[in-house]
Amino acid sequence: MVTDLQANVSVLLVEDNEADSTLFADKLRRSERAQYTVVTTPTLAEASETLREHDIDVVVADLGLPDSDGIDTLRRLCAKAPATPIIVITGQSATSLGVKAIQEGAQDFLIKDEITTDTVARAIHYAVERSRIQGELEAARFREEQERELGSLERLSGTSNTDVAAKVFNVVPLREGAPTQFADFVRQYEDLLEDAVERQVMRSDRQVETRLKEMARRMSRLRVAPRDLVDVHVAALRGKSKAGAPQRSKAISDEGRIVLLELMGYLASEYRVFAIGRAQPG
Repeated sequence: MVTDLQANVSVLLVEDNEADSTLFADKLRRSERAQYTVVTTPTLAEASETLREHDIDVVVADLGLPDSDGIDTLRRLCAKAPATPIIVITGQSATSLGVKAIQEGAQDFLIKDEITTDTVARAIHYAVERSRIQGELEAARFREEQERELGSLERLSGTSNTDVAAKVFNVVPLREGAPTQFADFVRQYEDLLEDAVERQVMRSDRQVETRLKEMARRMSRLRVAPRDLVDVHVAALRGKSKAGAPQRSKAISDEGRIVLLELMGYLASEYRVFAIGRAQPG
């Protein structure tokens, strides 16, 4: 929360015009509302890298960039940093774009030719404060929903209907029988969930399917049962929920449902191959 006049606020300015960037930084330096550290990047790609490597309190972005333009710029920034408030900069004749940006998730918009020290400092202050309040409300709602979902999965994993593989192979749950390997699977699954979100948001090739198939292959050698997959899934989601921002945790939880189904499908394929091999004469 930015209320202390001496607070240091880290600002990522996404602007490809060097003169405008310099002018913006000068305006913030004159502000008495807070101390500001301004990091400037001229492209969306560099902004994404900065958001990944540094703690940024607020993003101020011109939507017209060399590698992205318009509302798509905002959407990609929101996807990359869902917990970070974003203020967009528009031209005098593009106020409708500013309104559209707020509808798409921006906290505020500034008209480039009307930016003053007071207007930009005030916009940053309220954007950060509104984002904090929204984040707290969303976090509470998400935790309640996730606990209900994970609780249901845990109850499901304890039913006899999910223990078919365990009965066939006469094994105890992986968590109890091989706790070290269970923990290893949880760590790998957490990484897969992160990459699955990146795959969905950034349309990047993270080879998630290949790694899921390899995980299913290794799990089949340990005679992992469906309930073990659920246990791994629940443990990974609980871990990511404790460690990450609510918006990121929600994205991981949403994508995790697909990842769990994919992994179950690959594991089932491994067991079908195993069953066919056993059925062959000879």
